[in-house]
Amino acid sequence: MEVALGIAGLALAAPTVVKTCFNLVDALMQKVEKNKSLRSHAERLKAFEIKTGRSKLKQDMKLGEAILKDPTVEQNDKACLEAVFDDAMKTLKEMDVTVDTILQNCDNFLSRKRRVALAKFTEQSRALDTTTNRFHDIVISQTLVQISESNNNVSLLKDFDFTIIGPLEDWKPLNKSAFIHKGRLTRSLKDIPAGTGEFVIESRAYKAATRDWVKTNLRFLAQRLAAAQLAEGILPLVGCREDSVRQEFQLAFCANSYAASAQTLQLLYCEKKTLPTLNFRLGLCANLAEAILHVHTLGLVHKNIRPENVLIASNDNCESNKVFLLGWKYARKAFDAPTVREGEPSTERKIYQHPHRQVEIADEDYCMGHDIYSLGVCMLEILAWAPLISSTEAGETSFNEDFKSGFKNRGLAKDKDEVNPAWLKGQHPRNVQRVLQDMAADKLPYLAGTRMAEVVASCLGCLESEEGRGGDANFRGRNPKEVGADFVDSVLKHTRSVAGAI
Repeated sequence: MEVALGIAGLALAAPTVVKTCFNLVDALMQKVEKNKSLRSHAERLKAFEIKTGRSKLKQDMKLGEAILKDPTVEQNDKACLEAVFDDAMKTLKEMDVTVDTILQNCDNFLSRKRRVALAKFTEQSRALDTTTNRFHDIVISQTLVQISESNNNVSLLKDFDFTIIGPLEDWKPLNKSAFIHKGRLTRSLKDIPAGTGEFVIESRAYKAATRDWVKTNLRFLAQRLAAAQLAEGILPLVGCREDSVRQEFQLAFCANSYAASAQTLQLLYCEKKTLPTLNFRLGLCANLAEAILHVHTLGLVHKNIRPENVLIASNDNCESNKVFLLGWKYARKAFDAPTVREGEPSTERKIYQHPHRQVEIADEDYCMGHDIYSLGVCMLEILAWAPLISSTEAGETSFNEDFKSGFKNRGLAKDKDEVNPAWLKGQHPRNVQRVLQDMAADKLPYLAGTRMAEVVASCLGCLESEEGRGGDANFRGRNPKEVGADFVDSVLKHTRSVAGAI
């Protein structure tokens, strides 16, 4: 108990915080190993045992210390970080007391005190898992803000820096503008080692009249993405290069650990026909939400969040799936960016866009709330494991039966059996939004629980109210740090909380 008592009141910025924290963890794990019942209840403590998990926690704590010492970080943000850290330390201390109670009553298997303590230990393990994840999210978000606000200039990659190896036929397509290919990096870049490896290449074509504009935008994007090496959900950026023969600029991302297993969510829907476990679906939702959080923290809007731009991959050393975003070519800074407000004409894409964007020329600039609406549509599909739209073998567009039924239920059918195809294709965008909200309310409570249904509904309605998690004003005119904190405290926090309770 000495270590546990010694951590009371320990500040994150204290010089011995990392050592003291892990001394407590080690002492706690030794006690847990003494009791078979505790081992089966302590799955969420394994992150403290595994070398990679412990390294991640140490890194988070050191980054947290740096944030607290940074005079440019607002006091409210520092206070939030310290509060989450204090919650984690308090939970560790309480777990130590609970373990002592269990060990003191281990001889009496039917003891009520032992049963209550075991239940409390399970609840505390879940709370610790949720709190450490939230601490990680806040630390990474604040670190990304600091890095992305620096004036680092990113130069175009030259052929002697990075070369694509092999013929065109060797490319592994991921979607219409992204592929995996073997390449060679001649010098190390940050944490990306020199040598031959697998890279994700995303292209954006240009014409002679648009070349300079495309180049300027992609260099800015590359500068922001280069700051995201610590971020989950964004592949490490190698750089931006030009292919003058194909008249396109290309963003190159390192994909060495994930190339063999990488596939889009769109393809995964086709391959995995049966409903996956709720843990699997919640994990995808949480990882996707975290990726979008980091995009917004970098001061960017993605503008292209849909299944074909969500890359699912598994690392050789990791059992769980990773989620990475593709489709960066139209991403731009979130505020004060030059834009022609061009809407989305394609049926396959605009079904994931807010009604504001499903017009030829939008009345308002694209904002973070539009990304969050797209997240809500994707989460609805993931939790129901039913894509809204797909292509048949003949290349025709096919709509989800529940989606079509939603129009019928709202009286938006020509007759009892037939829905006007124009409505399905977004002729009246507000009707599409209302049908999706109905689907979230009707289908998700028994597929994923009431709380997740509410989370999805909040995303789908985020631009319709000035109140709550959403609100048009909440996504315009605010700095990325504030939006990021709100996002962590809402969608991501609730999703992880539900996952942790299973």
